[in-house]
Amino acid sequence: MERRTTDFRLPAAQAFIRANRLDRVLRDGDRRTLGIVTAGKAALDVIEALNQLGLNDARCRALGIRVLKLAMTWPVEPDVTRAFARGHRQVLVVEEKRAFIEPQVASLLYHLDAGERPVLTGKADATGRPLLPQNGELGPTEIGAVLFGQLEALGLVDEPLRTRRAEIEARLAAGSAALTPFNRMPFFCSGCPHNTSTVVPDGSVALSGIGCHVMAAMMPHRKHVWPVQMGGEGANWIGVAPFTDTRHIFQNLGDGTYHHSGSLAVRAAVSAGIGITYKLLFNDAVAMTGGQPVEGQMTRGRSRPSCCRRGCARSWSSPTIPTNIRPQCVSRTASRSARARSWTPCSATSPRSTA
Repeated sequence: MERRTTDFRLPAAQAFIRANRLDRVLRDGDRRTLGIVTAGKAALDVIEALNQLGLNDARCRALGIRVLKLAMTWPVEPDVTRAFARGHRQVLVVEEKRAFIEPQVASLLYHLDAGERPVLTGKADATGRPLLPQNGELGPTEIGAVLFGQLEALGLVDEPLRTRRAEIEARLAAGSAALTPFNRMPFFCSGCPHNTSTVVPDGSVALSGIGCHVMAAMMPHRKHVWPVQMGGEGANWIGVAPFTDTRHIFQNLGDGTYHHSGSLAVRAAVSAGIGITYKLLFNDAVAMTGGQPVEGQMTRGRSRPSCCRRGCARSWSSPTIPTNIRPQCVSRTASRSARARSWTPCSATSPRSTA
């Protein structure tokens, strides 16, 4: 098989996609009423949403519903997009998270003649009201509800479609009914060391991190703030610290995350000079993805010089209860943490986290 090569500068990439017809029309027909522009996983969800509403190829063709799946989301290939959208009454852009494809489609359709330029909807409808969510998960159910509303506004909802929508809503209502009045939140496994290593002294606040130890943030009796992205642990405190009277905060950081990218957050905290203590939670396993050993063979002993090289004011491991400090909780980690709370410079501790 001949191997293709191409220069992936933007014009060349667009030409490659156009020449190889990588942008695909998943639902097509001569009638043009509602055009749907989408990409990636959202394209699969759109097709599933149409199928759940009973809108197969034949029904979409009869109602004038067409679907374009883009191969590249930036820049959107202009000729294919214009040719697809031209003449529709409405074009709906379905994409996850914030609008990214939609502004590009808007600029491409701006100069079309008024008779060929469709109404563009996506994150908002034609009146500016929110339509598709900009956060959270976007699945076939959410897309199906939006599609039904848009088809109803266009006068395309018939009795079979209305019946199918009612059946879907009934199933969703039955499936969402609580089996018990209790709301059981995730909790640490029996004997998990993170159940004690995440404890902080009374009056202290901790920032949680990426890892199973994030479950500490789900416990109402523990003052843990929800985490940021992996590798950013504690970096959010850099921005908050100058605007609060709180001089010190704890940050939980797993050994796998520390070796992966968390050490960069430690360096950033040191450079900012904020009052924070990183609690490196060592259990020598990447628990979220199967319990495999941490790459790089990081140990508690090796973490201390690593933290010192990054500028931490102090570092220690395997804490025990000091005789001259009254413990503020039953955790050995929290006893040593009580001393760390009074420090202003960035510091690090490695609590014993092996079951």
